[in-house]
Amino acid sequence: MSNKERQRFQGTEEEFDLDEYLEEQSETGQSEIKESKSGGAGSRRTGLLLILAAFIAIYFMNPVEQFRGFFTESDPVEQVVIPLVPPVAEAPTPPSVDEATFQSFENTGALIDYIAALKTFDITDDISSVAGLQSLYREQVPLDYIQGLEESDLFDDLSAAGLLSIYRQQIPLEYITALGNADIFDDMSAAGIVALYNQNVPVEYIQILGQTDIFDEMSGNGMLALYNEQVPAEYIRQLASYDLFDEMTANGMLALYRSDIPMEFIAGLAADDLFDEMNASGALALYNQEIPLDYVKAMGEADIFDEMSYQGVLALYNRGVPASFYNDLSVRGIDDLTFRDVISLYDSNNNR
Repeated sequence: MSNKERQRFQGTEEEFDLDEYLEEQSETGQSEIKESKSGGAGSRRTGLLLILAAFIAIYFMNPVEQFRGFFTESDPVEQVVIPLVPPVAEAPTPPSVDEATFQSFENTGALIDYIAALKTFDITDDISSVAGLQSLYREQVPLDYIQGLEESDLFDDLSAAGLLSIYRQQIPLEYITALGNADIFDDMSAAGIVALYNQNVPVEYIQILGQTDIFDEMSGNGMLALYNEQVPAEYIRQLASYDLFDEMTANGMLALYRSDIPMEFIAGLAADDLFDEMNASGALALYNQEIPLDYVKAMGEADIFDEMSYQGVLALYNRGVPASFYNDLSVRGIDDLTFRDVISLYDSNNNR
């Protein structure tokens, strides 16, 4: 070593102490070894805890999350918390309403279809108001029931209120049809048929009276009066067989039945077809005035009257025109007379 180099080395040695440096390095290495050992133990504990946490997570994780874990990186991923969506509240139950309120929300289309169907029935010609048609719809009267009322041919003028009263009484269509087939009622009212049904008037009784064809007009109330009076159907049938009465009513039939007029007298009045028209009041008047049947018979056999009423017979009898005078006129061919003509001829003949 040259002197110059030894001086440089010595100068450097003063500036850098090698022994002190080696000693410091030795102490530092031992400290790092200790920290490394200490750190290694901690790392092992941390690793165990991580393995345990991973096991727990895999065990309790749903299958989708487990499957996803195999394909994701091990780097920690920030968890996104999805807020729970609150359940949708159910619509409130509408408050109950009464029938009147409910009907205000009726199906307009169905109502129009119902009214259109009703308009095809003749029975609704008199139910011209929309209010009447709507009342049938609100009451839910079946169309076939209304059609049955129409086909019964019972009603000439039936209102919506009348139709509803029949329907509410639950009168069967069979009963209504049977009454229509009896062909006895001139203009049945809703009140009349309801009365007959509620009073249990047998259909057979009504049908027998219809077959007699003796009544010019019959109402439901008239039929009910005959039934409640217990006028036998056979009595009515016998009166009808004489073909005497042109305009018989229920009241007239009741008057005959309540009187003591015998059937023989009725038969005598009908025998010679004298009367153009006869009603119950006329037959009772002749009977109560004690007009002999022979007198009536003579008038009929003469066949000189264009038309004769019970009033004419009473007038001739009370005027004293004998039965033989009718025969005299018939023999001379004088006919087509009224009872006034006969009285005039009789008076003139007696005043000669």
